[in-house]
Amino acid sequence: MVRSVLFATVLVMGLFFEEASPKHFRGGYMSYRPTGVPNQITLSFRLAYKHNFFSDPNREGNEDGEDCTLEDKEMGYPIKTGAKFIARYGPTNIKHTLFDPAYYRCTDIMDGGPLENQWTSGLNESVVTLPKHDSPIWTILYDSCCWVDTLRNYDAPRTWILGMTINLAGRSDLGGRPNSSPYVDGIPLREVTRQCTTMIHIHARDPDGDRVMCRWTRRGPTECDEKCGNPQEKYFDIDEESCVIRIKVPPKNKQFEPGLYVVAVVIEDFIEGSDEPLSKIPYQFLVNIQERDVDCGRVVTLAGDGCYAVPVNDPSPFKIDLRAMTTNPAVPIAYIGTVTKPGMTVSSLIDDGNGHYHVEVSFVPPEHKDGMVEQLCFQVVDEEGLAGSERCAELFYGGEVPRPVPLISTPSSNSTILVPFLNPEWTIYFTTKIMLNHQMVEFLYDNGTVAHSELLTMSATTTVGTEDPYFVTFTTPDFPMTANTSYTIRLDKGAVVSSSGCHIPSEPAEWRFTTDPGRAANTVVDISIVSSVHCSPTYMVVYIDRTFLPAINPSILTMNDPDCYGTVHNETHLAIETMYGKCGTEAIVNEDQTRVSMINNIFIPREGSFVYGNVMTRSDAYKIRFNCSIPTKRISYVEFNTNHTLETAQMNATGDPDFALKLFPDESYGRPYRVWDFPIDVQQSARLHFEARTYEPNMAPFLEECVATPTAEPGHESVRYTVIRDGCAIDDTVRFEDAPYTARVRFSIEPFSFIGYNLQNSIFLHCEMRNCNPRNGGCDTDCPDIAKRSDVSSSQMDGEDGPVERGRGYDNSGDQKGAREIYLHEI
Repeated sequence: MVRSVLFATVLVMGLFFEEASPKHFRGGYMSYRPTGVPNQITLSFRLAYKHNFFSDPNREGNEDGEDCTLEDKEMGYPIKTGAKFIARYGPTNIKHTLFDPAYYRCTDIMDGGPLENQWTSGLNESVVTLPKHDSPIWTILYDSCCWVDTLRNYDAPRTWILGMTINLAGRSDLGGRPNSSPYVDGIPLREVTRQCTTMIHIHARDPDGDRVMCRWTRRGPTECDEKCGNPQEKYFDIDEESCVIRIKVPPKNKQFEPGLYVVAVVIEDFIEGSDEPLSKIPYQFLVNIQERDVDCGRVVTLAGDGCYAVPVNDPSPFKIDLRAMTTNPAVPIAYIGTVTKPGMTVSSLIDDGNGHYHVEVSFVPPEHKDGMVEQLCFQVVDEEGLAGSERCAELFYGGEVPRPVPLISTPSSNSTILVPFLNPEWTIYFTTKIMLNHQMVEFLYDNGTVAHSELLTMSATTTVGTEDPYFVTFTTPDFPMTANTSYTIRLDKGAVVSSSGCHIPSEPAEWRFTTDPGRAANTVVDISIVSSVHCSPTYMVVYIDRTFLPAINPSILTMNDPDCYGTVHNETHLAIETMYGKCGTEAIVNEDQTRVSMINNIFIPREGSFVYGNVMTRSDAYKIRFNCSIPTKRISYVEFNTNHTLETAQMNATGDPDFALKLFPDESYGRPYRVWDFPIDVQQSARLHFEARTYEPNMAPFLEECVATPTAEPGHESVRYTVIRDGCAIDDTVRFEDAPYTARVRFSIEPFSFIGYNLQNSIFLHCEMRNCNPRNGGCDTDCPDIAKRSDVSSSQMDGEDGPVERGRGYDNSGDQKGAREIYLHEI
């Protein structure tokens, strides 16, 4: 069975007369997206009309059509509108018919309340191929007459225009694909109470991620030909940036006329930083403003909006509950009005008791919508006509909910960790690609009280992994943890969101971990009595007299970072060393900012302390505080090494940390190598990816010089190889790469070895950095072409071993030689 209804006439009659015109239009919208075929789009539209218009024996006009019935809605029969869509293009506005007539599928029927306020609504999507012409700009129109004759802001004949402007030119930022317009949906008729200030949110979204703005229509053949702009300037106002309409009627305004008002807006999308719209789509609806002596906050929407992951390969129905309540059960909820999609069913209103109500929306997701996002909008109205705010659920077909994975996170569930002395770092893994949502992560004591809360937001110490495995790494510098204590990490729903579609909120999760019995620094030892400090340009060493610590295992001597421990230096002294900025070293800059004091502590267990697995089980300890004063120009370096025994952890500096140099596995710069990743095998056919950071606000790191040497002391080496100087590449394999923040500089280089040295020996890359201000040109460089420097790179070698070498070799088995194991030491 195929039913048809005629509801509008477009460009057929040259003149419309109110006495002979159907007054049944209730609004609509249009949008589009490219199909991938040149000059072809998918055109989407929703239209709304007066319910039972054609069955009214006293109706005006002679249109031949039928009303949308429940059978039409349930069976999805196409309904003929009797009108057509046309496209205009070119300087002379050539007309091209798209649909004649146009069809739609009825999705919703609102048959309660006064007849003038009843409506039906439906939508359709059709693939349209537009004829080729010189300009990529098109205008698609659907216009006719008439709106309802009781409108307060439109005079006769109350004609209407739905006009959309599209641009099919390819976008360079989308890989040549044309623009997709914003999309929107909403209830055709909104209930508004005069005594209440009402905020109507236009739920416009853009599939390309463009900036979206909303404005009133303007007079012209593609937007409006009668009363345009603000429906009633005394009562209506629009925030174009947020797409929010504010309706407020002054209480003493005696000229106010209750009734129906047309709201007609244009939604535009913009590339960030541009004021030229990419497309324009129409969105029109009615508001019914009435006098009601009511409590404005009585109707509350509880659930149903938000972003949902909708599976497309599951034959079972997907269900959403739209929930609401009234604060006055004596005035019950009358209905929850919806605008749905074909194939969706909405249950009758269910009374859950105590003023709570809900309806259930269910549907089987079609596979062809995989990757698409649609909206399901609704509004709750009570028996006195008071309405809650319209809400819209967003349905991401094929989307995946980000789920935390405690078993592989740091700390993992039920694990035991050392108490970090400074700036502890945490990593939480997720099942799908994520982005931050500016929400809190909480650390709880066993009694449920909050020990610490940390806001997950982008910063120099927060990293989000963009490749599988997906994670967020963050630090908690203001979280003084306690040894031998159980904590719970708690993530509420939406702590992060998926990075695609409508940004699905993550699942809630919580898991426990325990801190190991640690050490508390309660005794300070005079360093001059028991030890001496050696300060080099890049690291510092403390030598401790063994007569002070007879027969002690040096590995239980630790710095602020317990992963940094001591070694036997010789028969008379033990040694413990760190590079500046490592091992929890604190940096304090003097007043004239010419020198920085690098301060750390050595924790020494008391006699009789029991050590298990290199972890102290008593809290009492001696503490040796030591300090190196160095110029503010800092040296950072990365070590290529297979035999190095001192593995250090992430930078845990407090005070005024300066710089860091990090090594990453690949060009995605998703997550740097960390202590437990070492040793790392690197083939000489691969590239090494580095990132230099500054921790000074509003500054950028400037690489004054990066040199490679066979040892950790660049100032004492005759064999050195310059890679970067004055911010410019000296080595011809250096490639500077884009970084997301000005506080970071990224570059990559091919691996190499020193001729005359064992291939397994360490190679150190040292970078001398300073802070520069990118806003005043302090970071600018004047670098020559790489080709002009090809002979300069080899001349940087002044040692007897000659230049470095690159290349590949193969052993007798055919395996590639030249693998490197890498240890990362950053400052």
